[in-house]
Amino acid sequence: MGIKGYIIKQSSIGLIIRSSRNELIYVPYTLILKNVIRKVPPTEGIEIRIPFKVPKNELLIEDLRKDLTDYMEELGIEDPHVDVAAIEDRFVELMARGIYKDLRTIDDVKYSILNKAFELSMELRRRYNVRSNE
Repeated sequence: MGIKGYIIKQSSIGLIIRSSRNELIYVPYTLILKNVIRKVPPTEGIEIRIPFKVPKNELLIEDLRKDLTDYMEELGIEDPHVDVAAIEDRFVELMARGIYKDLRTIDDVKYSILNKAFELSMELRRRYNVRSNE
């Protein structure tokens, strides 16, 4: 079994671990007794994934992807990229991803990226005269 993450809570019957995909995993002590445990230095970080939707417009999407990737680099996110996750009738779902090392500020970074994506989206909509297709 390969559980990788950080211990965030201990209880009388097991541990709660935050995985590299930011999922909470309960691991009973009996499972720990049966397997080998390796301590890995915390230099790996946690993968963050932030989904959001934008109107379907090639120029807007390409500019948004580039500007948001640059912003994520400024925040200290390693290997940042913004990928297309899904294409719908009126919208394209994008996924901002990267590796972040500081668990204490991960929520602040996620909200910061979402805020920046919204600001950039509004700015680019005005630039390219794209209306929301709601």
